[in-house]
Amino acid sequence: MQPTSSFRKVLIRQAFIPMEDSDLQPPDPEPPVMCVDHKEVMSRPGESKNSDVENLFVSVNVSGHTSTLVHDTADPGDDSDNADRKLVDSQAVVNLPTSQKSPLSEDFGADAPSQETVVIKCEPQDMPFSYANVLAPYKTAAAEPDGDHPSTSFPESPSSRKRPLTSITSSASFDLPDFISQYYLRYPFIDRHPWANLVSLHDEPLPSDPEVITSEMPLDVYGHIPPTGYLSAKYVKRLFPQWKEQPSSTRRLPVIELMRLEHAINFRNASQSVIEELVRGDYIATENTLPPTPEGTMPSIVLPENHPHFPVLYQVVNKGRGNGVVLEAKDFCIPGPDRRELHLIILDQYATNIRSNTRGFDRALLSVKDFVWVYSVEPTSAALEDPAKTLEQARIPKSTALDTRFPYFFRVREFVFVTPTTTTQRTLGIVMSRVVSYGAVTSLKIVFEGTPEAVAVSSAVCDFRLWKVEEDEIVSALSRKNVSCAMRFSEYPGSEDDQRHLCALVRDFLPAHPDEGMLPLKVFKLTGPEKDWIADREGNFYSYQHDPRGSHQLMSQLFNAACSALAAESKMNVDKRTLRVTATIPDLDAFPLRFDFTIVNMSSECGWTNQRPVHLWIVGSRSVIKATIQKAEHSRKDRSIAVRLAVQAWRHHDLVRSISTFGTTEDKVRTVEICVKLGSPPVGAEPLYELVSKGQLFGNFSEGSQAEAVLNSVYGMRRAPTGSADPQPEHEMVSVRGTSCWLRPDQMEALRMADLRLPIMAIQGAFGTGKTFVGALAAARTFTLSNEYVIATTSTNTAVAHFTDMLLRLDDYKHLNILRYVSDAALMEGTPQTPVDLHTILKDLPDIYGTVLSPNDYATCRKYQRGRELLESLMFYDDFTVDLTEAEREEYLIAERDISDLTRKAVAIMFEVRRPAILCITTSALLSSTSAGGIFFGHLNSFTTLIGDEASQIPEPALVALATHLPQARHIYIGDTYQLEPHTHCPRTSAPVRFGARGVMDILLERGVPTADLITTFRAHPLLNELPNFLFYDDTLVSGACAEDRQMFLSAVQCPNPILPFVFVDVPGTSTKSVNKSHSNKAEAEVCRQVIEGLLRRNVRPSSIAIIVFYKEQARLLKEFAKMTSVDLHTVDSVQGREKDIVVLLTTRTGFRADRGDFLNDPHRLNVALTRCRHGQFVLGHANSLARLSYWNDILNWASNHAAITAASAISDLFDSE
Repeated sequence: MQPTSSFRKVLIRQAFIPMEDSDLQPPDPEPPVMCVDHKEVMSRPGESKNSDVENLFVSVNVSGHTSTLVHDTADPGDDSDNADRKLVDSQAVVNLPTSQKSPLSEDFGADAPSQETVVIKCEPQDMPFSYANVLAPYKTAAAEPDGDHPSTSFPESPSSRKRPLTSITSSASFDLPDFISQYYLRYPFIDRHPWANLVSLHDEPLPSDPEVITSEMPLDVYGHIPPTGYLSAKYVKRLFPQWKEQPSSTRRLPVIELMRLEHAINFRNASQSVIEELVRGDYIATENTLPPTPEGTMPSIVLPENHPHFPVLYQVVNKGRGNGVVLEAKDFCIPGPDRRELHLIILDQYATNIRSNTRGFDRALLSVKDFVWVYSVEPTSAALEDPAKTLEQARIPKSTALDTRFPYFFRVREFVFVTPTTTTQRTLGIVMSRVVSYGAVTSLKIVFEGTPEAVAVSSAVCDFRLWKVEEDEIVSALSRKNVSCAMRFSEYPGSEDDQRHLCALVRDFLPAHPDEGMLPLKVFKLTGPEKDWIADREGNFYSYQHDPRGSHQLMSQLFNAACSALAAESKMNVDKRTLRVTATIPDLDAFPLRFDFTIVNMSSECGWTNQRPVHLWIVGSRSVIKATIQKAEHSRKDRSIAVRLAVQAWRHHDLVRSISTFGTTEDKVRTVEICVKLGSPPVGAEPLYELVSKGQLFGNFSEGSQAEAVLNSVYGMRRAPTGSADPQPEHEMVSVRGTSCWLRPDQMEALRMADLRLPIMAIQGAFGTGKTFVGALAAARTFTLSNEYVIATTSTNTAVAHFTDMLLRLDDYKHLNILRYVSDAALMEGTPQTPVDLHTILKDLPDIYGTVLSPNDYATCRKYQRGRELLESLMFYDDFTVDLTEAEREEYLIAERDISDLTRKAVAIMFEVRRPAILCITTSALLSSTSAGGIFFGHLNSFTTLIGDEASQIPEPALVALATHLPQARHIYIGDTYQLEPHTHCPRTSAPVRFGARGVMDILLERGVPTADLITTFRAHPLLNELPNFLFYDDTLVSGACAEDRQMFLSAVQCPNPILPFVFVDVPGTSTKSVNKSHSNKAEAEVCRQVIEGLLRRNVRPSSIAIIVFYKEQARLLKEFAKMTSVDLHTVDSVQGREKDIVVLLTTRTGFRADRGDFLNDPHRLNVALTRCRHGQFVLGHANSLARLSYWNDILNWASNHAAITAASAISDLFDSE
């Protein structure tokens, strides 16, 4: 091809396979230069400046018409590496002769060729899959010289940066040739928006009848933004238009579906004119002298009129800005990719409502998440004062709408509200706190159902005096229906490739309102009938028996409100600040890149925990990036947190450039200033209450379904006929890892009841009675005898691992396919692993089942296997990926991109070739994985038995949620109502706990559900059972262990009572309260060290010892010692379900009043604390302080009567050999 340096080109879209996943590279556009002769500019449609793919052009001679499209892909300020563009070698170049010669203008060179060049992608040849094979063609193409491709020079901008410039000129004297006409018909706005060639325009006109339009947006279609924001391609794919049918008065079109690309373009052009006028100095600011909008009115419309153009849609995302509010664009095409100042704009009291021809609005009637039609904008005061600086700062992404570091450029000039909808019924809320100033209540912090964040409610929206409301009171409110705050695309994607490209291009957008809280329109105290229903719900609940369906709705509201409050309370101590810190880059060549920094003055973690997402901004750069906390360590000594962030691999090159530009190097140490802010916790962190608060409890159960039978049995107290089980043998033996065990009568009775197929039943078992053993046997027998698939669930990953391990130990059922689901976040936190964990099973599929897999399935499994291995190398071996070669980095990047989709495909294949007989999974993971889009969605319909272990810790709303998600399953719950209840941050007597955090076992026993009792305990020395049996079990327990088998403690310790393996050590000294309200006690910690060292000297193995503390601050004090001695250290609240040979229990706190010791004196917590040992136990505490508490007074009296109390000064005597 002849050089064509002076020739202008017409761009033809090219199908390509991007190198280094350029499809997923988010844009980082250079802002348009503001100058008088500024031309309309754009990047190559759909191409980001960070792309590694060079544009290919078609050069044409066209008779009678000149059309020019030129583009530069170099990064601003980057004159080196970005010139290297990668091409695909699997393409053919086809030369198409042209029959007409173009009459060239003066600007055209005389050396134009007489043919056009079109690039056509060829299909790849079949070959065995490997990441190396995927990368091979890229490498070949990258090595080819690109001299055949003409280049175009561009003038430098004033800042010496190259700008992505595309100028388009055309002469209307001649008709376009056919292929260009078709191109412009498909992309009529190709010269007016950078993304125009990636979308397919609506072909139906806008409705003309407002009766077919609605402002309602059902959350099952227009879902909330997930914690990952717009990084999740799976979620972003749902942000394209959803409506594909003709609207009618019975099936109305959501207002958000009225958005069109043409509207965004007109709005962008009009706002650009404002910018140009400001730069030229021609803009004249005028004061709005229209009368204010009358209070109590909200002029609105659902279907706006042209004025002169159709408006664009914005949404209120923050009401906390003086008399104004912050609006966010709802169409990505408004700000994207080059007009970020239009992302967030201000609506104040000087904007004109064209519906009423008045200015401003009544703030009391406006709610967060209300929609606004915006016709035009004008500059803010900051933009008037310094247009260039304000524009540059306004284009820097804000972490949220509350981010006030940078000014806004535009405010609304003309607008009209979208007619809002109110809910058909009042929502419930719970008052979390009262805000008091100078003795007066100024506002209330209330959490409303479905929105797990507390909102501040002022007296303006309350139908009562604020001082008349108490904390923990339940109120009702009239509010908008909750809607999503997600931005969306106004047009359909042009193709599947275009959809992937657009999903990648919006990854850099940070949600302006990622929270889901809503301000109510009006808040009320409960009416008399509402109070009566809630009192009945807390009592005998006769309302359910009279009206089950009606009770479902009210129960759902109450459950949602309670769980929303519980979820909100857990976030109260989370760090919400945006922190500016200096980060160290351990290795600029590491892959993925890591940032190390320290946060000071932190008394606790405050949310800075492993695997928590973080928003990261390199100061001076133009992108806010999502990172993940790879490691976070809190130092109690200097009250600081050392944090290491890891960034996704596909951002590597962008970050290296930003660090090189804005970082500094001193003594070979690379540092950079960054701003960081915690993101939402990942699903699986502590999501159960939040999942329930958002979920639709009580689905539409079919008549006679198991779900209906389950709920009627619990709340309607309707008993299903029991029938009869098969005859049971008088004695039964089970082999566990080669050891034969005879079942006790109480265990056999529990298994017999499990065989009756009741809709729901409970197995109440004390500590050490073999609850998990019986549950595992019931699961295995259910599948073996009835061929029914089983789900086993419990509240923690550790308990799930324990249940799974018990199943694997049953010798008679080794043929069963067992599967345990565990998240990567849990694995990185150190949760126990099993041989049947999901990732292990999926990796083994091609090796074990390769002969029965189809070629496509086999290739998918191999691809998953290799990708998973690469990702695990980063998860478990931090330094493994530091010295990767370029090919290995590219292979890792592709694996990171593909692993999510590959996992879903591999799971589907697994259910075909290795369908699990029993699935073991946490309750929260079960609810999320069976929801729409979850990894097991649609795969568990044939699972008809649900077994809940440690059910005292499963909250009541989860029972209803599980029935909704698994309507075909019967329920078996196993637990101990005398052990720990569901974990919460609220007092046990509070409304959120009473209505949302009661344990399932407590509910089932209270409601008289059929129950089997396990009363034979095999764990502890018989004499140790005497204390909990007396305190908690009314002397109903029977000891199943022999004293001769529990002699380790008595052999190592010279006990005051030589036959009782229990010692209470009276520790002098005082405890200290920390900033985070926990407690520590240095004197007690020192005594604990002496006890542990004494046991180790007596040759007790560290693995046989556990330190259990009531307070986290005491655990921090002993953390290093426990690590050094290899002794397990737990809090009481985390140790249920575990046991050790010898336990050292620390009570820590001293000098408290009797009415302030509820935490220590809680009988459920005490029962767990006193029943973890097999051979013996030390209890450390201040006797005079503990004696003020009822249960501890009984414990001390019992110890004194058994001569089992000693002084701390006599510890050494306990370990002296004779």
